[in-house]
Amino acid sequence: MANSANIVGKVVALQGQASVRSVDGSQHQLKLGDVIYENDVIITAANGRVELSFDEGRSYLLRESETVTLDASVYAPAQSEVANAALLPSDTTAENITQAVVGGSSLDKLLEETAVGLGGGDAGDGNGFVQLDRIAETVTPQSYSGGTADDNVTATNEGATAVAAADSSAPSAVITVTSVSAPTANEGGNLDFNVKLSGASATEITLNLVANSGSATLGTDTNSAVVSVDGGLTFTRLTATTTVPAGVTDIIVRIPVVNDLVSEGTETLTLSASTSGNASPVVGTGSITDVAVPTLSISGVADVNEGIGSVTYTVTLSASSGLPVSVNYTTVNGTAIAGSDFTPATSTLSFAPGELTKTFTVDISNDTVFEGAESFQIILSSPTNATISSGSTSTTIHDDGTGTGGNNNDTPTVAMVSSPMIGEGGNLDFTVTLSNASATATTVNLTPASGSATLGTDTGTALISLDGGVTFIAYTPSISVPAGTTSLIVRMPTVNDGVPEGTETLTLGAATAANVSVVQGTGTILDGAVPSLSISGTADVNEAIGKVTYTVTLSSAAVAPVTVSYGTQDGTATAGSDYTATSGNLSFAPGELTKTFTVDISNDTVFEGAESFQIILSSPTNATISSGTTTTTIHDDGTGTGGSNNDTPTVAMVSSPMIGEGGNLDFTVTLSNASATATTVNFTPASGTATLGTDTGALLVSVDGGLSFIAYTPSISVPAGITSLIVRMPTVNDGIPEGTETLTLGAATAANVSVVQGTGTILDGAVPSLSISGTADVNEAIGKVTYTVTLSSAAVAPVTVSYGTQDGTANAGSDYTAT
Repeated sequence: MANSANIVGKVVALQGQASVRSVDGSQHQLKLGDVIYENDVIITAANGRVELSFDEGRSYLLRESETVTLDASVYAPAQSEVANAALLPSDTTAENITQAVVGGSSLDKLLEETAVGLGGGDAGDGNGFVQLDRIAETVTPQSYSGGTADDNVTATNEGATAVAAADSSAPSAVITVTSVSAPTANEGGNLDFNVKLSGASATEITLNLVANSGSATLGTDTNSAVVSVDGGLTFTRLTATTTVPAGVTDIIVRIPVVNDLVSEGTETLTLSASTSGNASPVVGTGSITDVAVPTLSISGVADVNEGIGSVTYTVTLSASSGLPVSVNYTTVNGTAIAGSDFTPATSTLSFAPGELTKTFTVDISNDTVFEGAESFQIILSSPTNATISSGSTSTTIHDDGTGTGGNNNDTPTVAMVSSPMIGEGGNLDFTVTLSNASATATTVNLTPASGSATLGTDTGTALISLDGGVTFIAYTPSISVPAGTTSLIVRMPTVNDGVPEGTETLTLGAATAANVSVVQGTGTILDGAVPSLSISGTADVNEAIGKVTYTVTLSSAAVAPVTVSYGTQDGTATAGSDYTATSGNLSFAPGELTKTFTVDISNDTVFEGAESFQIILSSPTNATISSGTTTTTIHDDGTGTGGSNNDTPTVAMVSSPMIGEGGNLDFTVTLSNASATATTVNFTPASGTATLGTDTGALLVSVDGGLSFIAYTPSISVPAGITSLIVRMPTVNDGIPEGTETLTLGAATAANVSVVQGTGTILDGAVPSLSISGTADVNEAIGKVTYTVTLSSAAVAPVTVSYGTQDGTANAGSDYTAT
């Protein structure tokens, strides 16, 4: 019966896996030696067997995949029921059983086998008054040696008779370990190593057993190992040596495996076994399989419209995990390219214990270029505490109006067909414009049609241009427009038949496969000759003219509007400095013959000489160009229409220097203005009261402001941009009293009306000296002190000198006023 704490028994044998569920709903795995309670539910796995021992010596066996509730019918059935279940039919009497026991006869003739051990009878089988520890098993006959000749026996499969051998010299059989199994168990289960001996021994033998860590660590991935020498009925703690009873050939070493909830993959450890007869231990390898690790999968919308904005992806764990789970994800280009079709995304998702899903988004780019269906992938990688079952998903981006999340449609359509107008003999150029560009070629279907003008009579062979009119190819009704091109020109040359017909029209229809309807343009053919355009303007102008007017003229009045473009183009004259760049379009209404426009001319002070620019006509409509260019030359030398500006440099002034004998007479020659080119200056030095060559030395010229001098020549080329130069006349101190003497320097350019002259003055004799005097000692109350500066002799030229105070022990500002 159950004890007072409702404990009804314990686990005395366990093979494989089994679990117990208590009345409160909690559940755990069974271990050898666990106590069990009333109304516990025992469940065995597909590989599990459990033997339970109850009060009063009762036992119960659960085989694979069985479930039982431990109520009184299991742990305390009526004694008579147990006995009846174990006895043979009713004609077997108690006297017969007693006689069999006393007489030594076998009870197998009278009673069923008692349910004992994992290999016993069915659950419920048993005998109420007979309990066996083990049922004898049939073994292969095995010989073994004893200590004397009389000890040699042969075991029979009855296990009850021994036949003495007469040969006392027969050698003893050596018992060795022949094999160690390689078991596999899930985390939380048991690794049962089966150690087989070479045969049964008549006496106890010592078996050496050593468990070793491999990728699994003993004591961390396992609990304490146990060993059984009775087929798994009982286990004792594993030690280095185990005593194997006589007759036993199979030993079980059980190593319980810990379920650590950490994803580690398959791990191994080893068991080595040997007897004294083994030359080396026999080793078996046990494999530990991870408990079920949750798997990761990714999902997302397979087909999206380019206008969706972003796509959300979901990463799902197959089951809740007790450990944090993480996984990396990244986008991978397919036909869709990161940066242009979608925004690349790379990151890590982290699942807290218990979380099952995580989401992230990838932005989709919405452009106006038709690219067709393009796809990319999201790839999962590097999971922790999980595996990947479905690690990639593909998303296809559509820009044809299909796909989830938008209706963007970039499929090119014909957006417009122009309606050109031309005179007979000209080209009707229809411009067909597509709605947007495409990354692939687009087929455009063309449908020209006669109107009042007849195709093939009023028109010639049609042409097509795909490069803006640079080149033309033969016309076909369907034309493949290259990727990236958004327009084409369909040219219909018109025939000037000389017959008065008035204005005539025809049409051109165009559409792609995506157009709902054909788009049409109308071409107009104007009867008669097409007028021509010419341009005229003043050929030579003065820089001071201000602006120049140009006239564009039609050769005859047009019956359709005429337009033409014009623009300036540099020659030797430069836009921005010599004139203002100008461009525009002129429009002639029917009947108008002339149009004008102006160009501003810049007036500066730098001599540049004659410079020219052009006006060019281009891109006429409903007219041709007969004379499309005119040239205007700008003059700044006083010539040219519209002004008298003359920037030709002249000598504006020659200075009149004064120096004492022995000094340098430096004449500064100043030009009227700068020049963009070199200017020639002609010099005419002349004696006066002073004689050139006698009172002066060799002349020198400087064109860099006196930094350097070169030998004098009568004509000097002044570099562009220079507006002055120095002519130096060194004077001779001859020691002869002569009084003041003079000489002259004349200078002129080719543009000077007359020579400009300066006069140099040479002062005779010694130059006077200067001295200063003043009161040496004054009282602080004096107010002011007067100082006198004296020349040693009268000077023949004005004399100047600077003066100023300087601190000694007296300080300016506190002791006197600085002067």
